[in-house]
Amino acid sequence: MDSLTVVNLMGVKAFAKSNAALVWFKIAVPAVTVLALLLFAPFDASNFSGGDGFMPAGMQGVLTAISVGGVFFAMFGFEQAIQLGGESSNPRRNIPLSVIGSVLIGSTIYFGLQLAFVGALPDNAFAKGWSNLSFANAAGPYAGIALLLGLSWLAITLQVDAAISPGGTGLIYTATSARLVYGLSKNGFVPRIFQRTSSRDVPIVAIVLSFIVGLIVFFPFPSWIKLVGLIVSANALVYAFAPLVFGALRAQEPDRERPFKLSGGSILAPLGFVAANYIVYFTGWVTNSKLFLLVLLGFVVLGISYAIQPVDQRPPLEWKATGWMWPYFGGMALLSYLGSSEGGKKAIPFGLDLVLVAVFSVIIYFLAMRARLDPDRARMYIDATQKEEGVEEPTDDGGDSSDGRNDGAAARVKK
Repeated sequence: MDSLTVVNLMGVKAFAKSNAALVWFKIAVPAVTVLALLLFAPFDASNFSGGDGFMPAGMQGVLTAISVGGVFFAMFGFEQAIQLGGESSNPRRNIPLSVIGSVLIGSTIYFGLQLAFVGALPDNAFAKGWSNLSFANAAGPYAGIALLLGLSWLAITLQVDAAISPGGTGLIYTATSARLVYGLSKNGFVPRIFQRTSSRDVPIVAIVLSFIVGLIVFFPFPSWIKLVGLIVSANALVYAFAPLVFGALRAQEPDRERPFKLSGGSILAPLGFVAANYIVYFTGWVTNSKLFLLVLLGFVVLGISYAIQPVDQRPPLEWKATGWMWPYFGGMALLSYLGSSEGGKKAIPFGLDLVLVAVFSVIIYFLAMRARLDPDRARMYIDATQKEEGVEEPTDDGGDSSDGRNDGAAARVKK
């Protein structure tokens, strides 16, 4: 049974409960792995400077590993807490707790896994360099170490986890992707058919679209790691828009009551934009060339979808406010093509490229702030959305609103 069928049959509440069970399983297995390796394997601290040495590829290798090697991909779980935040009864408390907690827990687990893994390696494992690690029977790194130590139960557990965990990831991403499509439909950018829900209030048509698109994106990639590179770069590109929206709304609606407020946002927003662009840049030109083609294709699809919408249902596109986007996409593509990241022409040496990406990002950030909608127009959009979706203004004391929902509850459609 695939994730599409599961989400449709379960409904939102049952889906949330099953996902919670999967999350605990996905935490328990790596935690047990760390403990088993630390308890049953001789820990050799000299491994951290053995082989090619500590950080053999330097800081450039570290930054590339974050973008391409799956490090950033492993930390993606925090975004679902935001995308599904509308289901929370108390977002003021739950969203910060979920986002910060997931990052801290994930970082602790992955640090423990790396520490235990490197310390448990035998001397001959990396004699030919860290890039040439291999394990018997193609068991993979952790299962391979477990077999070397005679921990067959751990190897079996890890292989079971390798089958179950991706299914859990697919389940949550199917749900969040469908929610985003549903939101686009509510805002008028895609046809209304994607708002259609099942008897359990599941946006079934949006789920079908997300499922089909998910299958299609597998085709151009020869390996899982190449697909991960695109996912990382695409997500970082999406994350890059969040600080811009944040900065614009802070300027447009500084006094509007909201579920929670980020201190130091005027500094953190441009820094977040720079960080997201670093991740996009170090994913490399080979991946980014595909990504920017997909972005271009997305604009084409948006144009077609917009054209077939009834005239009275078309939202204004506000072209003037998007003036920063074209130099942004073009500049990031050019930096990626000329830079020192994977597949680049190396015309810009490492070090200088860090400075150029940062300076370029700051310039684009302030261009976007200058191009933002004026406060009256932004307020019109916000008020219209809240009126359409039946949102009550939150109370000042963080308590319940007049209709019984907690302060800050996200927009919900009136049935």
